[in-house]
Amino acid sequence: GSDALQTPDSAALDIPGDFDLRVDIALEDWSESQMICLRYVPSANDCWALEMIDGFPTFLWSPDGTLASRIVQTCTAQLKAHNGQRLALRVTLDIDNGAGGYELRFYTGRTVDDDEWDLLGLPITGVGTTSVFTGTADLEFGHGSAFNALPSGGVLNRMRGKALALKLLSGIAGTVAVS
Repeated sequence: GSDALQTPDSAALDIPGDFDLRVDIALEDWSESQMICLRYVPSANDCWALEMIDGFPTFLWSPDGTLASRIVQTCTAQLKAHNGQRLALRVTLDIDNGAGGYELRFYTGRTVDDDEWDLLGLPITGVGTTSVFTGTADLEFGHGSAFNALPSGGVLNRMRGKALALKLLSGIAGTVAVS
């Protein structure tokens, strides 16, 4: 069993285009590597995952559901928060930035409904446009029941702290798919 919050696969979770994920969390130790939320089951059902790696938010996704195509991007700045501090973390993925690539951004804010977000680190631009595999994986918040690996190998801890809210939008600042 897992103490993660879990939502079964549904069409609402399928966001192949621009992506906007927001979580309201209070981690016991912000510098600890831990799984935050994901839709990811290894073996051709890799959608996406948001992890905290040594205090750096890390987002990974697969355009076609395979490990071979998986893209891993780590925020260029460490998230500075007091242990136990509550904050909202946001990741946006522009799958086609108009210049032949994609752009990933991390932000911090007060709540998942915030209109004011502070950019965390620099925007990350990748070569080539991308997409996010829609797959059939459940949405999990707080732990990956089938996937909990560090990008470098090894095991990632389940989230230690409080999971207060999650919002997934189709499009950047777009339509709410999950709240």
